[in-house]
Amino acid sequence: MALMIPIAQSESFTIMTFNAQNLFDTKDDEGKDDKAYLPLELKQNEEHQRSCSNINVKAWRNECFFLRLE
Repeated sequence: MALMIPIAQSESFTIMTFNAQNLFDTKDDEGKDDKAYLPLELKQNEEHQRSCSNINVKAWRNECFFLRLE
């Protein structure tokens, strides 16, 4: 018995991925730019605020200050 499966013909297709690398990372790793993914409570200290202030790109700076993943 043969199983015949029709093959859809299309000139384009879409691939989607998710980068969940920092999703559950709640620590600021040295040498890694992951400050934006810290819990909001950890973003309140002066050291974090100074670090975020040094980011030149406004959107990235705002993520560092305000991004909330919880």
